[in-house]
Amino acid sequence: MAIRRLENEDEEKFWEAWIKDGLIFCYRYGKLGSAGHTKLKKFKTQAEAEDELAKKLEEKLAEGFSEVGDDQGAAAASADANEEEDDGDAAGDESADKGDGTARGATPADSAVEEIPIAARFVPRADLTGKTNAGDIEAAQWALTRLAQSVGNRSWQIAHTARKARKALGRVAGIDPKAHAALGQVFDQVMGLVVAPEKRLSLEWALGLLWELDAAAFERAVRQWQTTTQPSAASAALEVLGALLEAVEPEVALQVGAALLERRLPPAAWRRRFEKVRPGFIAALRKKGKNGKKAMGLDVFLDSLLHSSKLSQVSSADGSLDRDPIVRARIQYAREMAS
Repeated sequence: MAIRRLENEDEEKFWEAWIKDGLIFCYRYGKLGSAGHTKLKKFKTQAEAEDELAKKLEEKLAEGFSEVGDDQGAAAASADANEEEDDGDAAGDESADKGDGTARGATPADSAVEEIPIAARFVPRADLTGKTNAGDIEAAQWALTRLAQSVGNRSWQIAHTARKARKALGRVAGIDPKAHAALGQVFDQVMGLVVAPEKRLSLEWALGLLWELDAAAFERAVRQWQTTTQPSAASAALEVLGALLEAVEPEVALQVGAALLERRLPPAAWRRRFEKVRPGFIAALRKKGKNGKKAMGLDVFLDSLLHSSKLSQVSSADGSLDRDPIVRARIQYAREMAS
């Protein structure tokens, strides 16, 4: 059963639960960004375990927690929890075949890297229905308007409206907001709040919204953010996204950027998330070299980021590194994996 993750932004806590082997109710809790504590409770039947899960979910929602959803970060956190419970399972997982003939943790052979695509983020709803529902477009527009209005309120209120906006966009997954005038206008307004002078939307929430859309929306948003000259807490992260767009196509840049800038996962789970996009990223860097640009290795690209003006400990004059050390730490982890 998939993990169910809830968070309380106001108290900076998370709680997540799942059923293992049909009979074991597992839950993990702690401060956001921490590994948390895992506990298990075994039942005689699967129905009893599922009833316990439902009861605990209801209790947590009543306490002010909100469900995050089944995004990649939650899935990776689930994997990390399973590793903590059973080291034997984790060791077997590391040596298992990933389905493309390559063992987890192994670097694909040079001849194979070129053929490894980046995984799809979603199945566009238009591909399933033949068209996009006008009502869903209007609902997404309304949800984004509410999100824009909530910026400046308490963090849990912003989190609540941001999750609703993402779910609304998920119902029109894969569209480009620019193709719908009213939706495109409010979406650009929301993206502009990431670099607003005062009341800002966190980059994390913005990337969550962009994850549901065509990669062209991500490219426009990054270009929009790059036009600001005012330093912010997101300056280092925005430089990473800009560098990715210069190096690879937008789809790959979005997926790799979302992995590099993931803040809440503990190191072991984060490494697993980055490992999922690393082969496709390497292939994309080499593919760029075939299109008239110099091919680049992963290690060279990450070294260039670590020595950039926003991330270098020596030359970060605006102090962006001091405000966002996690960005540098993630890139250093990725660089170690590339060695």
